[in-house]
Amino acid sequence: MVMLAVSPPQWIVDLLSGGSIYTLAQELWNFVMNLTMVLLGKNVSDFSNPQTSELMQLIGMSAGTGAWDYVKDTVFPFFLSMGTAFLNIFALAGFCRQASNFKEGITLEAGFELFIKLFIANVLMVNLLDIMQAFTGFAINTSDVFIPNAVPSVVGGDYDAGFRLAMLLVAPIYLIVAAVCSITILLEVLGRFLNLFMLISTAPVAMSTIAGGKGFEATAAAWFKSFLTNTLQIVVIVLVIQIATRINWSLTSFMNVSGLGSWFDGAVPVVGALIFMPFMATAVKASDTFLKRSFALN
Repeated sequence: MVMLAVSPPQWIVDLLSGGSIYTLAQELWNFVMNLTMVLLGKNVSDFSNPQTSELMQLIGMSAGTGAWDYVKDTVFPFFLSMGTAFLNIFALAGFCRQASNFKEGITLEAGFELFIKLFIANVLMVNLLDIMQAFTGFAINTSDVFIPNAVPSVVGGDYDAGFRLAMLLVAPIYLIVAAVCSITILLEVLGRFLNLFMLISTAPVAMSTIAGGKGFEATAAAWFKSFLTNTLQIVVIVLVIQIATRINWSLTSFMNVSGLGSWFDGAVPVVGALIFMPFMATAVKASDTFLKRSFALN
């Protein structure tokens, strides 16, 4: 009797060895991180009215209003009118506060100081949009120098016994880690844009407090620190991604030097990726904290 050896389908072999889950995790990581790389090169003004497809035009549907157009044309003018009214209120409150200070009184220097602050607040409110776009544009131009040309690679190597053994043990964990970490990085970048839109919208109200003098102007200072943090955060995020990727390369080479790593070299990148992805996500998440602590933007 002749016995025929029947080999299982390749997809069963891949599934049992974790290969299919690994491929899914890699595709998910690459897709989310590629979207993140695209967003890192965008300014707030790039979130304008989206292009309407021919199909949507054919059925009479529009693409809607972009975030930047909504903020610029609807939200910002509303807060600008509110800030203009508050400007007079804070200027009057600052004058009354100075007048009620019997120790210092109303001096010529104090009067000039209030007038200068009122003038500065007026100039800022008139040119706020241009000034804020200049700041965000500077951050984008700086980050463009460091934005990687490709998605940060987390795993490289061959499908040897070490890789299959590692994936057989940790494939579901690997998929969860890749999904959670990549989405965390994407949400941090999207959150930065949301914070910028909120700060741009409320800028006139914050700037109007400058006219109130001491005590009131702390609000404007707090707003400026928040705006500066969220504006420059993109530069820190890009640097974190670049430096963390290179740390991962070095970490993988360090692990390959060990005896176990030389026997199962395919497992080394898998273990390294399980360390690298949470490391990068945590570092990106803490980018605003780095700015606040390093440059006293608390």
